[in-house]
Amino acid sequence: MDITELIRAGRDDARSHSLPLIVMERRGTASARSTLTAHAADLGRTLRALNGGTLTQPKDRTGGLWQSLFKGRLADRVSKLWLDGKAEVPDDESNTTVGAPSAWKSGPTERLLPSRPVSPYAPTSSSWT
Repeated sequence: MDITELIRAGRDDARSHSLPLIVMERRGTASARSTLTAHAADLGRTLRALNGGTLTQPKDRTGGLWQSLFKGRLADRVSKLWLDGKAEVPDDESNTTVGAPSAWKSGPTERLLPSRPVSPYAPTSSSWT
């Protein structure tokens, strides 16, 4: 893990008590979820494309998690683990990508408005399914 990036993102010990992580489970093995939660991990968004999800791990409980990842029950269940970073995309770039300028020019219409509010950031479930 890039410690410099952790500090820049405010994840140093003085400013944060947890680590945001992304985990990929090995296919064809028992789920890692119960073991992760036993190490106090708070499971977040399911990432089906990775066969895993996001989690927040309290820093004061990382020792047991690392031991389990390298020698314990998680060693055969987790194939990859990443630090979950924050992406910063300038609005002008992302707005152009999703076609917002064209929509703004045409004005509000029923065709452009969803029937209910939809957030692209809303989790598909409250914890891994």
